[in-house]
Amino acid sequence: MSKLLQVIGVLAILGFTGAGFGAWMLTKEQVHITVEEGAGDRLSSVDPTAELADRFTALQGDLRGLGQTLGKNFELLDTAAAEREEEAASAREADRAATRAELARLEQSFAGQLARALDSERERHTAALGALQGELAALRAALADRAAAELAAANAAPAEGAPSTPPTEERAPELAQGTPPTSGEASQGAAATPPSGEQAQPAPVEPTPAGEAVDPAAPASKPRKKRSFVAFDLPSDSFTFEGRRSWEIVPSLSRVGFDAKSTLHDFTGATQKVAGSFTADLSAPQVDPQGAIRAEAATLNTGLPDRDTAMYEKLESSKHGAITFTVLGFRSTSSDAKAMKLAGVVRGRLGIRGVEKEIELPVRLAVDDARRLSIEGELVAKMSLWGIEPPSQLGMISVQDEVKIWIALRARATEAKQ
Repeated sequence: MSKLLQVIGVLAILGFTGAGFGAWMLTKEQVHITVEEGAGDRLSSVDPTAELADRFTALQGDLRGLGQTLGKNFELLDTAAAEREEEAASAREADRAATRAELARLEQSFAGQLARALDSERERHTAALGALQGELAALRAALADRAAAELAAANAAPAEGAPSTPPTEERAPELAQGTPPTSGEASQGAAATPPSGEQAQPAPVEPTPAGEAVDPAAPASKPRKKRSFVAFDLPSDSFTFEGRRSWEIVPSLSRVGFDAKSTLHDFTGATQKVAGSFTADLSAPQVDPQGAIRAEAATLNTGLPDRDTAMYEKLESSKHGAITFTVLGFRSTSSDAKAMKLAGVVRGRLGIRGVEKEIELPVRLAVDDARRLSIEGELVAKMSLWGIEPPSQLGMISVQDEVKIWIALRARATEAKQ
């Protein structure tokens, strides 16, 4: 009996060994051992040529923006030059108007001063003439009195022979009639007449007082605006962490995929056929975030064609060609506007195989030196939630239901939203 048991044990061992060898022969062509990439290496493993192409595209955008800005600035320069020319012409016209007004004021002031000087001189001459006429009248009266006195004295003297007419008697009628006196007599009256050289000259024109009010009709000079035409804003330089902005996924620099575990080994499936866009304010991402991302299910690659074919059948990629994610909300857990970094949980609907389930995906966001937004996140979920049965072969090699879904995206800002 013991020998029989020994024989049965040996046969069982040989049977199990043969079964294992047969299973190995069936699956050796499908076994592919890969080293899982770290979460921080998913973005750094993209093609350097794609990285360079994206930077070149950004540079082209800056050059286009620079060309547009230069054109606008030169238009502003031409407009400003015309405006300054108009301002200069207006200033010259204002100066001419002010000069004419000042000349008119000076002319009016000079005319008034000249009229006042002439009136004063006329009054002085009139007074001098009246004084001279009074002196002449007094002189005539004195001469008449003297002639009358001499005549009376002559009549009172004894006559000797034929009296002769005294000279004064002969001149008395002439003086009475206003005959001019002799040169000696006239010299007495002439002493009261001022010489012609002593006539008063017109008073000089008084200068305008320093405190005299300026003519209100003269226009005031306009303050000139200062403008600068050498400041240029490039699209990449205008980026700020604050403000609502739209972002476009850069497919050549982005990857989405999953990490799975099987009985024999772990493997990864990934694709770069990803597209989408979203809109949010990175400084306040919880305020109405919007967006959607889609990846082509039939482009997921695990490294083994047979395994990929089985995966496409499970995903029904011929019927449901896209794996989609629609953003519903965001909850921020940390934010650093100065470093342009953000972390939080994005809530959305993940659509696989035509079935949508609401999930919460922890993500990390950061703006790099090229002003691109990198988005990394991962979530452990069960395939069965989307009606996917975990694949297995021969009942011996099976894939676990839980898989790690991850994203490694890069996006570039398209425009700022008001």
